[in-house]
Amino acid sequence: MRITDGRPVKAEAPAVKSRAFQLTTEEARAAPNVVTGATRSFVSLALNKKFRDAPRTLDFPLEVEIADDRTMSIARVFQRSVLNMFGERFPIDLVPIPLRGLKVIIGMDWLGPNGSMIDCKS
Repeated sequence: MRITDGRPVKAEAPAVKSRAFQLTTEEARAAPNVVTGATRSFVSLALNKKFRDAPRTLDFPLEVEIADDRTMSIARVFQRSVLNMFGERFPIDLVPIPLRGLKVIIGMDWLGPNGSMIDCKS
């Protein structure tokens, strides 16, 4: 929403290319690049090299299940990182993990508190 001449005007959202897939649990586990149910937000190991600050150590390690049935114990997090989206800056905590083909996964820890909506309109 933007304001023009003192009146609110609905701003057009940029066009987004997206894809959706429906998989069984077995198919998701067999695929090397499928993310299901991210409660935390993650950043790829390749991208985490661009952070200026060193990651902090978590009080308790996270057990992260990767789609190929591997479970990793992760004890680091980049706290109070900045997510720049559509010209706005948002604080976000990012846990570095190996991601194939993805750079960042925004989890429910960020989506909920920031009032995000996922629009599945066809």
